[in-house]
Amino acid sequence: LTIYGNTTNTSTILSGTSANTYTGITTVNGGRLAMNKTAGVNAIGGDLVVNAGGLATMLASNQIDDSADVTINGGSILMLTETI
Repeated sequence: LTIYGNTTNTSTILSGTSANTYTGITTVNGGRLAMNKTAGVNAIGGDLVVNAGGLATMLASNQIDDSADVTINGGSILMLTETI
C-alpha cells in the first residue's frame, strides 16, 4: 500500500473495528496516514515506511503489529499520540 499526497492536508484514514489483514509494506510518500482503529486492533499489519513529506499519526493505542519494522526517513514524521 503506497500513500501519496502533496501536503499534510491530504489524509488517508485507517479506521474500524477489524484488523487490517494486509501484511505487505505500507509506504507514506506524502500526505498523512491516520491510524484510528479500535485500540489494540492493527491498522498496519506489516512494515511501515514514512518518506520525506509524509506524516503518520497513531490516534489510538497499538495500531502497528508488534513484529513490524517502522522506518522514518528524513523530512518525515511519525506522531505517537497513544501507546505503540
